[in-house]
Amino acid sequence: MNRRVFIQGGVVAAISPLLPVRSTFASSCAKIDGDDVMLAIADERYTESMAFAQTIRPTGEGLLMFKFDLAQLWFRELLPRLRKRTPVLGLTLESDLFVVRHLAEGLGLCIQYVGLHDWRNTASSVHTLSGTTDLGGIVTALSRRRDFWPVALARALVTPKSPSLDWQDCETRLDLSRAQDNPRFLASWAFA
Repeated sequence: MNRRVFIQGGVVAAISPLLPVRSTFASSCAKIDGDDVMLAIADERYTESMAFAQTIRPTGEGLLMFKFDLAQLWFRELLPRLRKRTPVLGLTLESDLFVVRHLAEGLGLCIQYVGLHDWRNTASSVHTLSGTTDLGGIVTALSRRRDFWPVALARALVTPKSPSLDWQDCETRLDLSRAQDNPRFLASWAFA
């Protein structure tokens, strides 16, 4: 190997974490082998967060819960699993998304989806969705209201679909009821 090939390889290795990932969250989950197919993060204080995570991980395996201290969960359980590039989903407060996003991106994981679910100042709920996943399918699942909305959202996120190469955004107003313990603003998210 000559010096030029060695240096070019080092440059490619150095910038590869900065390159965009072109896959959907569901397709990323399908490619992973082993016990940690995907992780679900739940804030135990909120019924909707727990329902979302339990839909993704119904056996409880790979379901990580916290109450107030996301940092402790991060260092104790989440960090070792994310180093293996395990996809992770959550329905939490937006402040928790902020923390997870910065920590996960530091490991080279990319955000695949973010949904902001807002019951403040309106009679209906406003859902602002962004990502490389099928946002129309998520809106359809939420609007059909056959399930409790976090269950419908979780099912829509993990259902395999054809990959979208482009980041999409949409906003919809829906008449979705919220749990009594809902803080009036939640963020759903997926990293892979």
